[in-house]
Amino acid sequence: MRRIVSALFLVIIVLVGLPLITLAQGKDSAPSAGVVPPLTVEINGLKVNAPAEMDVAEGQVMVPLRWAAEQLGASSIEWDSETRTVTIRTGQDFYNLEKLNSYVRSLQDSSNEQNDQLWPLPARVRNLPLSHAVPNLEQVLELDKYRGHSKQSTLPHDPIYIRIISEDSSYEHGSFVYSAENRQNHYYLPMDWLEYLFHASADYNEVANVLSIQPPDVNQVKSQIAWAENALVPVSAEEALKLWGRGLQTRIGALQYAALSPQLRQKADNSYNVRQTYWVTGFSSPWAGPITITSQDKVSATRIEYTISFPEITSAAPNTTATEKLVIEKIPYESGEGWFITQILQASGYGIIGADIDANMSKELEHVKNNFYETISYDPGQDLLSFTIPQTIPSGYKFYLHISGRMFMGDNTNGMSFHAFDKESQDFTWKKGRTYTYSLPSATLDECIIDFGLIDCNNQEFLTTVQISAYGNKTLSLCAKVF
Repeated sequence: MRRIVSALFLVIIVLVGLPLITLAQGKDSAPSAGVVPPLTVEINGLKVNAPAEMDVAEGQVMVPLRWAAEQLGASSIEWDSETRTVTIRTGQDFYNLEKLNSYVRSLQDSSNEQNDQLWPLPARVRNLPLSHAVPNLEQVLELDKYRGHSKQSTLPHDPIYIRIISEDSSYEHGSFVYSAENRQNHYYLPMDWLEYLFHASADYNEVANVLSIQPPDVNQVKSQIAWAENALVPVSAEEALKLWGRGLQTRIGALQYAALSPQLRQKADNSYNVRQTYWVTGFSSPWAGPITITSQDKVSATRIEYTISFPEITSAAPNTTATEKLVIEKIPYESGEGWFITQILQASGYGIIGADIDANMSKELEHVKNNFYETISYDPGQDLLSFTIPQTIPSGYKFYLHISGRMFMGDNTNGMSFHAFDKESQDFTWKKGRTYTYSLPSATLDECIIDFGLIDCNNQEFLTTVQISAYGNKTLSLCAKVF
């Protein structure tokens, strides 16, 4: 009996003491060693209410896409279950954010400075200390456990496709996300996608268990762009030419833009490279090789006409040669003056803009592009790619089409590239009006790339690129030589 009373007395002490223990561990006290505090989310330095299901995977906070998009200003988020596509509309300033990113890449990337084949930057702008719209860190968009993604039944989920579109629909980007996790009908993504999609920095403090999200400061971005463009004003015709040439070689649109007159910049602002491809120009193959000035005609003290040429380099010789003819003039700029490209008489197709073509021909080119794009189809159920060559090609042009991509091998962590219809591509022997098919196993397909368009008698190219996934989605992707 005595033991029972003692036990009851001890229980009473413990129960009575619990509130005191709880009160003693108030929110201002430090957590005990080994105890992880609850995840806290801050946006612009202020704590916000976040979904309780957020957790950490491989050092990244898994963030619900809809919630994050709304927090970062998205006006609408729509889900298409049939195509597994999320469409996000947002008022973010794509134009200036992506332009600054392009300038940062062009002025701070010194990895190729030892390559004597590249035309050099002016010494005064090398490593210009620009702040970056997105932290200059390597983004990890896919978790290790989902690498080697293909349509394998062993994967616990399927990828989703994200379209992010500006309010006026002038900008649109698309990305496949293989690390998206469906949690009670809400998709969660690694936090680095916030940087990639919304240009918002995302930093995770593991010790404090705090996720800090910082949207970009658009006013600061615009200020940095103005600083860069003023620093880059060419002081000679040759400097303007070399800015343009280096931009062609490095595929950086901002460098080419800096060499253009204000009138040509307006044309570039509406180009596909600016609105769809993050200011990236050119192809990964072929690419612009060493540039040679083949002629230089000094028309006046303030006007010089240049002809330049360069090899279009691929992994296999021989290489064809591209030619451009440019007019560079000394003109007023801001409160001073500078040398800028005022006309492009002949374009190679590698630049941010091409030579002027009349309105009627532009409509014909657009018609060919749209019609061919509509015929492209990939059926993952039948593992079959199909497309139809246009029946009518404008006079003086030939139809170009190149098909390539990447297939996974073995355990799906490695892959190999593939090319289809090489002979037709090289010899321009496509049959007008004919439908072609090609077998592509969806179980091992990573992506298929179709470059297509028209080439005129001067070898000026008007090309665009389509990316096709293993799930049959197709989208206009990074392209170099555009309509």
